[in-house]
Amino acid sequence: MAGIAVLVIVLGIILYVVLRSEAVPNSEQLANQAGNSMNGSLSVKSGNRLVINADNQPAAITKDTAPVLDEQQQSEINLERLATDFASRFGSYSTTNNYENIRDLQLFMTTEVKTWSEKYITQEKAKNKDSVVMGITTQGLATKIQELTDNSATVVVSTQRIKTAQSAAGPEITYQDLLLKFSKQGDSWLVSWIEWQTPRL
Repeated sequence: MAGIAVLVIVLGIILYVVLRSEAVPNSEQLANQAGNSMNGSLSVKSGNRLVINADNQPAAITKDTAPVLDEQQQSEINLERLATDFASRFGSYSTTNNYENIRDLQLFMTTEVKTWSEKYITQEKAKNKDSVVMGITTQGLATKIQELTDNSATVVVSTQRIKTAQSAAGPEITYQDLLLKFSKQGDSWLVSWIEWQTPRL
């Protein structure tokens, strides 16, 4: 009877050891899981990382976070987006829509530039009066801030422009920079100067 009791106890101890070894990984198993990671960490859950210390022991679980942009960096990103969108829309128009694309942008212009834009439309109409139908599609390719202060900014947008005209044999593709100057009025950037640079074929 005593022998059976001893046998049951021994079997119980063996079962406990086996189950514990499967449930709790030792340092060697953790090291194998970590593999040859250069930063010594193992991703265990989306957004979390299990950090392994020099002794191959779990040190801490930390959350991965996106880099935080400071106010200056965010302001530059917003200004670049505004300049790119403005250049693409300002440079895309046609005789069939009576240059309404440019007039739609007057909300983002200073009073002086609004007046200038009406003269610009008149000049473009006169320039293309012989074309039955003419249209230009402009796409912003790259944007560079040349100068940025609290109240003013100068930005150059490199664009690709595709001009089509009913009287032309085919589309004409050019690459042209648009110089934009901005002034800060309240919390908004308004375009205070617009100047197309010499086009590049």
